[in-house]
Amino acid sequence: KEAHILLSSLDKLEAGSLRLAASSSLASFPLMAAFQDKYPGITLSFTATALQQLKTGLFSFQSDIMIDDIPAEDDRLFCEKLGTAPLRLAVSKRHPLADREAISPKELNGSKLILPCDKETLLLRPKHWSHKLDHEERRILQLGNKELAREAVAYNLGVSFLTEAEARDDPRICLLELDGVELMEESYLVCLAELRESRLISAFFDCAFASG
Repeated sequence: KEAHILLSSLDKLEAGSLRLAASSSLASFPLMAAFQDKYPGITLSFTATALQQLKTGLFSFQSDIMIDDIPAEDDRLFCEKLGTAPLRLAVSKRHPLADREAISPKELNGSKLILPCDKETLLLRPKHWSHKLDHEERRILQLGNKELAREAVAYNLGVSFLTEAEARDDPRICLLELDGVELMEESYLVCLAELRESRLISAFFDCAFASG
C-alpha cells in the first residue's frame, strides 16, 4: 500500500526533489515560488554558485537545473531562453545622480562601477554589459554576485546595472536610463540534455515559461 501511494504521488508530482543553481537568487526565487505554488509537495533547494562553476554542478549531478544569463554551448546540455529584460543604472538614493531620470555615459565615469563577478569570469562572457562601458580600472569594484552588487549600490559604494525585477522596488535604490546605450540581459534555463524529459525538470520548465 505504501509503495502504491508513493508511485501515485510521483505520478501526480506530489513528491520528489529538484535542485536549482544560479549565480544569483534574484531571478531564481520568483521561478521557484511559482513552481512551489503549483507543486507544493516537491522539495526545492537552491545553491548560489560562482558563474564558472554552474556547468560543473550539472555534470557532477549536484544540481538539476541552472539559471544563467548566457546560452550553454555544449551538446550535452539542453538550453532554453527564458526571457530578455532591459538593464537600468542602479544608484543609491544618496547618490548625487539619484534625482535624475537619465544620464550620459560620460557622467557615469565619475562613479565607481560595481561588477557582479570578477574580470576573469567576464572574459568568458563577451556580451556582458560591462564590455559596453569604458571605465577606469581603479574605479571598479568586483563582487561575487548580484545580491552583493545590489547591497553595495544601496550603501552608495558605487553604481551598477539591474533589471527592474532585480531592484524589486528597493526604496534605497533609484533606477536611471543611460542615454544612447541599450543594455539588455537574457536569462536561460539549462539542464542535462539526457534529463530534459524527466517529469520534474519538464514540469519546472513548463511552469517557468507559463509564469514568465
